[in-house]
Amino acid sequence: MTAARPYFLTTPIYYVNDLPHAWREMTQLLNISNDDFIRTTEPRHMRGVEALWQELEKRGEIYLGRFAGWYAVRDEAFYAESELIDGPGGKKVAPTGADVEWLEEENYFFRLSAWQDRLLQFYEAHPDAVAPRSRRNEVISFVKSGLNDLSISRTSFSWGVPVPGHPGHVVYVWVDALINYISALGYPDIEGEFATFWPADLHMVGKDIVRFHSVYWPAFLMAAGLEPPRRVFAHGWWTVEGQKMSKSLGNFIPPKALVDRYGLDPVRPPPSPPRTSSCSAKRAGCWNGCGRSWPSRRFIWRSRQSGAWSARPTAMSTSRRPGRCGAATRRG
Repeated sequence: MTAARPYFLTTPIYYVNDLPHAWREMTQLLNISNDDFIRTTEPRHMRGVEALWQELEKRGEIYLGRFAGWYAVRDEAFYAESELIDGPGGKKVAPTGADVEWLEEENYFFRLSAWQDRLLQFYEAHPDAVAPRSRRNEVISFVKSGLNDLSISRTSFSWGVPVPGHPGHVVYVWVDALINYISALGYPDIEGEFATFWPADLHMVGKDIVRFHSVYWPAFLMAAGLEPPRRVFAHGWWTVEGQKMSKSLGNFIPPKALVDRYGLDPVRPPPSPPRTSSCSAKRAGCWNGCGRSWPSRRFIWRSRQSGAWSARPTAMSTSRRPGRCGAATRRG
């Protein structure tokens, strides 16, 4: 994954077995500390996924049905026909620009529609649950428009956490990935670290995944009898020459290139990221309106005590989906 260490892709498991080295090397490069590093291929995570699925199933929140709709592999997301936009050559693409394909298969569904009113009540009772205001309005508008039950398993491939008791089905990657927040704390054991650090005070995420964190995730948790995170803050995108910076597209600027050019301190992550900002690959740097260089990553702070940030940072995680980073944080 580095210039000195060539990488050749063969199989998904080879990819994810090798990928964490790059993230560990990045934490050393940027002088970021973390108390734990968890991957979604680890047994402790799989136990958490299986436990939450079984809890939802026991409570009648899951049923077997048939899915048909537009799916973006790059985004790992479903889109309604009305959400698609015109892409190159008039081809319909996802709002993020990702290609979509029509998918039909037998899946297990989560009864998301049953949680519409309860989610709206949650947002009303917790006005700071989604930020900034523009994203809160976006989330509430989406929920008010009517929620459909969510397909949460796949049969078209076998790469993933098997659905317990249902051979041939694997857990939908976003259900799997979100559970990583609590499997890192020992779930399904709700004592110990889980009792100390959950619910999280803050999830900080990219604006394109606010729906997963502010609609699906709290619904999964409340349906399982668990508390949702206290706040989700959705930041903007970095764009390169006007296009979203993306690992899939390969149009990102490696942190090492920024450190080599500007030094460590200007590149280390700030307390909160900017709105969508533009970068130039030609000058190998990214600036917001104040002229500072800001990297874009996802963060989660788990706990505060007496109004101060907890000294214990979150785990850093990687998922089975090649190139997806779960969470990372730093001290100080």
